[in-house]
Amino acid sequence: MDIIAKLKEERAKLERERTKACAKYDRAIAEIDAATSTIIKARKAAPTSDDGSYDVIPRANISIDDAILEAVATGLQTPAKILNFLASDLGIETTINSVRTRVSRLGASGKLTRDQRGWVVADETQGATVASNSRVESLKQKGQVAETADKGAS
Repeated sequence: MDIIAKLKEERAKLERERTKACAKYDRAIAEIDAATSTIIKARKAAPTSDDGSYDVIPRANISIDDAILEAVATGLQTPAKILNFLASDLGIETTINSVRTRVSRLGASGKLTRDQRGWVVADETQGATVASNSRVESLKQKGQVAETADKGAS
């Protein structure tokens, strides 16, 4: 084989190795670009304060009641923990008194119920609340429930 052919073959081999080595970085860059694009779109829709900074970047198009139900379904059983979840995870600004009122109303309507630990989602089938709580406990043990489940005071 000619020296030029050997060099070209070696160059092609190096290009393949470089492409393979860079693939994980290319994926990470693509993920960052996608996240940046999502944030830019959200900021265009977000309200700004007088100084031009963004007050809240909306993360979810969800009603506060539905967000409370989602928080309780993930194992957050007190109004303080629910409030923290709404603010930190969903970007929903509200007050503790509003959360308390809404939780009580959801309880009165039969969507939530109380047990010895706090509020839980009330399922339509008998025993489903216990099953739902068992599922949350199982997810906590596997580390699949959001860290906010352990944040906040009672």
